[in-house]
Amino acid sequence: MNIQAIFKGDAGDAVTVYSKWTSGILVVSKIAPYREDRFKDCLIIADADVPARESFFTDEHISDSITAYMHMKACGELDIADAAARSNPEHWVQDADTNNGLRRFMVKPQVDNAVVAVLATCWQIKRSKTIIKSLSLMDALLTQPGTIHTI
Repeated sequence: MNIQAIFKGDAGDAVTVYSKWTSGILVVSKIAPYREDRFKDCLIIADADVPARESFFTDEHISDSITAYMHMKACGELDIADAAARSNPEHWVQDADTNNGLRRFMVKPQVDNAVVAVLATCWQIKRSKTIIKSLSLMDALLTQPGTIHTI
């Protein structure tokens, strides 16, 4: 899956970050100038009202996106190319206060648009994985005799 993350709502220049999710690895390949039109067959994630977007990312999604990023990083599922190095969230994610003994994270103030674009891309991959797992489970249930009857 080719992904185009279009972001302009945070600090720094408005940007487009291109990534590819293949074989369980998210490869963040390039940061480019802001572009609202779709590049080839990319899925579009945006933080603004872009006509062609498939996914809308807001500040409400930051916590989930950090969790997705941390998981992908720990599992070796994230590769950020040298050409996209400034989009790496590593130095922008910090510990927040703890809540009932649970560790929480947040992004530092004035986080760059390219960094938020990568976090949003990780969030989208997590959502896509959940959908794929659900569909695989349904396929498995439908192929087992006697488990689900259709009318």
